[in-house]
Amino acid sequence: MITAEDFLHQHPISLPSQSLPRQSEGVEETEMYDQCFRSAVQSLTSAGASTKMLIDRLYRKHYPHEVITRVIHRLEDDGYLNDYEYAESACRKMIKKNFGPFRIQYELTQKGIDGSCIHSLLQQAEDRGDFDTVAQAIAHDVYQKNQSLDLYHLHIKVARIAQQKGIDVSTVLSYISEYEQ
Repeated sequence: MITAEDFLHQHPISLPSQSLPRQSEGVEETEMYDQCFRSAVQSLTSAGASTKMLIDRLYRKHYPHEVITRVIHRLEDDGYLNDYEYAESACRKMIKKNFGPFRIQYELTQKGIDGSCIHSLLQQAEDRGDFDTVAQAIAHDVYQKNQSLDLYHLHIKVARIAQQKGIDVSTVLSYISEYEQ
Protein backbone atom coordinates (compact mmCIF):
# COMPACT_ATOMS: atom_id res chain seq x y z
CA MET A 1 0.00 0.00 0.00
CA ILE A 2 1.27 3.47 -0.86
CA THR A 3 1.94 5.84 2.02
CA ALA A 4 0.45 9.31 2.15
CA GLU A 5 3.89 10.89 1.80
CA ASP A 6 4.70 8.76 -1.26
CA PHE A 7 1.39 9.69 -2.85
CA LEU A 8 1.88 13.37 -2.19
CA HIS A 9 5.44 13.21 -3.50
CA GLN A 10 4.27 11.49 -6.71
CA HIS A 11 1.25 13.81 -7.07
CA PRO A 12 2.19 17.34 -6.04
CA ILE A 13 -0.75 19.37 -4.87
CA SER A 14 -2.02 21.86 -7.38
CA LEU A 15 -5.50 23.12 -7.87
CA PRO A 16 -7.15 22.07 -11.12
CA SER A 17 -7.29 25.04 -13.51
CA GLN A 18 -11.10 25.22 -13.39
CA SER A 19 -11.03 25.50 -9.60
CA LEU A 20 -8.27 28.04 -9.04
CA PRO A 21 -9.23 30.51 -6.37
CA ARG A 22 -10.41 33.92 -7.50
CA GLN A 23 -8.05 36.74 -6.67
CA SER A 24 -10.36 37.87 -3.90
CA GLU A 25 -10.11 34.45 -2.28
CA GLY A 26 -6.34 34.69 -2.10
CA VAL A 27 -3.84 32.23 -0.76
CA GLU A 28 -5.96 31.21 2.23
CA GLU A 29 -8.31 29.02 0.15
CA THR A 30 -5.36 27.40 -1.65
CA GLU A 31 -3.82 26.53 1.71
CA MET A 32 -7.16 25.18 2.94
CA TYR A 33 -7.45 23.02 -0.19
CA ASP A 34 -3.89 21.72 0.30
CA GLN A 35 -4.55 20.87 3.95
CA CYS A 36 -7.85 19.19 3.13
CA PHE A 37 -6.27 17.21 0.29
CA ARG A 38 -3.40 16.04 2.52
CA SER A 39 -5.85 15.00 5.21
CA ALA A 40 -7.96 13.09 2.69
CA VAL A 41 -4.95 11.27 1.28
CA GLN A 42 -3.76 10.41 4.78
CA SER A 43 -7.18 8.94 5.59
CA LEU A 44 -7.28 6.91 2.39
CA THR A 45 -3.78 5.48 2.80
CA SER A 46 -4.08 4.66 6.49
CA ALA A 47 -7.50 3.05 6.68
CA GLY A 48 -9.28 3.30 3.37
CA ALA A 49 -12.69 4.88 3.17
CA SER A 50 -15.86 5.20 1.19
CA THR A 51 -16.77 8.60 -0.18
CA LYS A 52 -19.26 9.16 2.66
CA MET A 53 -16.75 8.16 5.31
CA LEU A 54 -14.09 10.47 3.87
CA ILE A 55 -16.52 13.38 3.60
CA ASP A 56 -17.60 12.84 7.22
CA ARG A 57 -13.95 12.81 8.36
CA LEU A 58 -13.21 16.02 6.49
CA TYR A 59 -16.33 17.76 7.86
CA ARG A 60 -15.28 16.79 11.40
CA LYS A 61 -12.02 18.63 10.71
CA HIS A 62 -14.09 21.71 9.81
CA TYR A 63 -13.10 22.06 6.16
CA PRO A 64 -15.55 24.11 4.09
CA HIS A 65 -18.04 22.29 1.91
CA GLU A 66 -16.68 23.74 -1.34
CA VAL A 67 -13.14 22.62 -0.54
CA ILE A 68 -14.27 19.12 0.44
CA THR A 69 -16.25 18.83 -2.79
CA ARG A 70 -13.24 19.79 -4.90
CA VAL A 71 -10.96 17.36 -3.04
CA ILE A 72 -13.45 14.50 -3.39
CA HIS A 73 -13.87 15.15 -7.12
CA ARG A 74 -10.11 15.21 -7.62
CA LEU A 75 -9.61 11.94 -5.75
CA GLU A 76 -12.42 10.31 -7.74
CA ASP A 77 -11.11 11.64 -11.05
CA ASP A 78 -7.60 10.41 -10.25
CA GLY A 79 -8.98 6.97 -9.31
CA TYR A 80 -7.99 7.08 -5.65
CA LEU A 81 -11.52 7.13 -4.29
CA ASN A 82 -13.73 4.33 -5.54
CA ASP A 83 -16.69 3.16 -3.48
CA TYR A 84 -17.05 -0.13 -5.36
CA GLU A 85 -13.44 -1.14 -4.73
CA TYR A 86 -13.71 -0.07 -1.09
CA ALA A 87 -16.95 -2.05 -0.66
CA GLU A 88 -15.45 -5.10 -2.36
CA SER A 89 -12.50 -5.06 0.04
CA ALA A 90 -14.70 -4.44 3.08
CA CYS A 91 -17.03 -7.27 2.02
CA ARG A 92 -14.12 -9.74 1.78
CA LYS A 93 -12.89 -8.70 5.24
CA MET A 94 -16.34 -9.13 6.77
CA ILE A 95 -16.75 -12.57 5.21
CA LYS A 96 -13.42 -13.57 6.79
CA LYS A 97 -14.94 -12.49 10.13
CA ASN A 98 -17.86 -14.86 9.41
CA PHE A 99 -20.35 -12.08 8.78
CA GLY A 100 -23.42 -13.00 6.78
CA PRO A 101 -25.28 -11.02 4.13
CA PHE A 102 -27.57 -9.15 6.53
CA ARG A 103 -24.68 -7.83 8.64
CA ILE A 104 -22.59 -6.97 5.57
CA GLN A 105 -25.51 -5.10 4.03
CA TYR A 106 -26.02 -3.14 7.24
CA GLU A 107 -22.32 -2.30 7.63
CA LEU A 108 -21.87 -1.20 4.01
CA THR A 109 -25.05 0.88 4.13
CA GLN A 110 -23.70 2.66 7.22
CA LYS A 111 -20.55 3.45 5.24
CA GLY A 112 -22.60 5.09 2.50
CA ILE A 113 -22.30 2.39 -0.14
CA ASP A 114 -25.01 2.39 -2.83
CA GLY A 115 -27.67 -0.33 -2.54
CA SER A 116 -27.09 -1.66 -6.06
CA CYS A 117 -23.38 -2.02 -5.33
CA ILE A 118 -24.13 -3.90 -2.10
CA HIS A 119 -26.61 -6.16 -3.88
CA SER A 120 -24.05 -6.97 -6.58
CA LEU A 121 -21.33 -7.81 -4.05
CA LEU A 122 -23.66 -9.97 -1.95
CA GLN A 123 -24.83 -11.83 -5.04
CA GLN A 124 -21.23 -12.52 -6.05
CA ALA A 125 -20.46 -13.82 -2.55
CA GLU A 126 -23.58 -16.00 -2.62
CA ASP A 127 -22.62 -17.37 -6.05
CA ARG A 128 -19.15 -18.28 -4.74
CA GLY A 129 -20.72 -20.08 -1.78
CA ASP A 130 -19.16 -17.72 0.75
CA PHE A 131 -22.24 -17.61 2.97
CA ASP A 132 -22.54 -21.39 3.11
CA THR A 133 -18.93 -21.47 4.23
CA VAL A 134 -19.69 -18.83 6.86
CA ALA A 135 -22.71 -20.82 8.10
CA GLN A 136 -20.61 -23.98 8.33
CA ALA A 137 -17.86 -22.15 10.22
CA ILE A 138 -20.33 -20.67 12.70
CA ALA A 139 -22.01 -24.06 13.21
CA HIS A 140 -18.65 -25.74 13.77
CA ASP A 141 -17.44 -23.08 16.23
CA VAL A 142 -20.66 -23.01 18.22
CA TYR A 143 -20.92 -26.80 18.36
CA GLN A 144 -17.29 -27.26 19.41
CA LYS A 145 -17.57 -24.70 22.21
CA ASN A 146 -21.00 -25.82 23.45
CA GLN A 147 -21.20 -29.60 23.09
CA SER A 148 -22.26 -29.95 26.68
CA LEU A 149 -25.47 -27.96 26.14
CA ASP A 150 -28.75 -29.74 25.61
CA LEU A 151 -30.27 -29.42 22.14
CA TYR A 152 -32.69 -26.64 23.08
CA HIS A 153 -30.00 -24.39 24.59
CA LEU A 154 -27.59 -25.18 21.78
CA HIS A 155 -30.18 -24.00 19.25
CA ILE A 156 -30.78 -20.82 21.25
CA LYS A 157 -27.03 -20.15 21.26
CA VAL A 158 -26.83 -20.79 17.50
CA ALA A 159 -29.74 -18.45 16.85
CA ARG A 160 -28.20 -15.64 18.92
CA ILE A 161 -24.80 -15.91 17.26
CA ALA A 162 -26.24 -16.28 13.76
CA GLN A 163 -28.32 -13.14 14.27
CA GLN A 164 -25.28 -11.22 15.54
CA LYS A 165 -23.28 -12.33 12.50
CA GLY A 166 -26.14 -11.51 10.13
CA ILE A 167 -26.69 -14.93 8.63
CA ASP A 168 -29.84 -16.98 8.26
CA VAL A 169 -30.42 -18.96 11.47
CA SER A 170 -32.01 -21.94 9.70
CA THR A 171 -28.93 -22.36 7.48
CA VAL A 172 -26.63 -22.51 10.50
CA LEU A 173 -29.02 -24.88 12.29
CA SER A 174 -29.00 -27.19 9.27
CA TYR A 175 -25.23 -27.52 9.63
CA ILE A 176 -25.55 -28.02 13.40
CA SER A 177 -27.87 -30.95 12.75
CA GLU A 178 -25.01 -32.71 10.94
CA TYR A 179 -23.00 -32.63 14.19
CA GLU A 180 -25.91 -33.88 16.24
CA GLN A 181 -26.15 -37.17 14.37
